[in-house]
This record gives sequence, structure tokens and C-alpha cells, in this order.
Amino acid sequence: MYVRFVPANALDIETNATDTMYHSQEEEHSWWLLDLGETRTIHAVEILSRLDNSPERLHDVEIRVGSNLATNYEDFSHYIYFSTYAGPYSADQGRLSCFRADGVSGRFVAIMKVKPSDTDQLQLVDVNVLVRKE
Repeated sequence: MYVRFVPANALDIETNATDTMYHSQEEEHSWWLLDLGETRTIHAVEILSRLDNSPERLHDVEIRVGSNLATNYEDFSHYIYFSTYAGPYSADQGRLSCFRADGVSGRFVAIMKVKPSDTDQLQLVDVNVLVRKE
């Protein structure tokens, strides 16, 4: 991760500035993790990717929900599958919305690149998670 492009930047409600986004390094299986602080039922995840430079880097992304803190890519296999976005993303798509009417219960939400040998960076300008308290 680049020093100024920390994970919290994807939650700052700033949607126009590309200097306040999460930006991973060029590495296989890049991921971003949100701790909701307590177990919630997640019904939707909205993602706004970078619009000004290489938006097509957002592709082959999976969203998973878990109850325990994951510290590496392999840990996410224990998380419950929420949604997939095949992509590639284009700027005219705006905010991506992934819905689950039944909801998925968990405390942690992971967004990860899942294509083997893909080193395109994960760039998240804004992420919204729509939940219901347990």
C-alpha cells in the first residue's frame, strides 16, 4: 500500500479527490478490509473506483463477509461469499452496487482481487456498506 493511500481513505466520503483513496501496490491478490465494529447483516456494498486514471484495473473482484479478523488473503476462504464483479470497470459506470436480499451476517467486509497472477492495483475511492444491526 502506498503511504498516503491508506485503507481508511475509502471511507472518507470524499468521492472527487484521487489523493484520498485506497491504492494497493502492484501485487497478486490485493485486498481491502473493513471492520464494522460489531456483527451486522450486510445487504449491499457500493464501490466507487478510481475514475481519472486506469479505471479498468478494477476487475475480478470478490466481496466476502466474515466474523473473524483476516490478516492475509488465504484467511478470506473462511468468509461467506457476498458478490463478484468481473469487470473491467469503466468510469461511466459510476458507483457499483452489489446486493443480497437475504443479507450476510458478519463483522468484517473484504474486497479482494481474485484472478491468479493479476497484479493490477486495487483502487477504491469510496466504499459504502448498507447494514442492519443484529
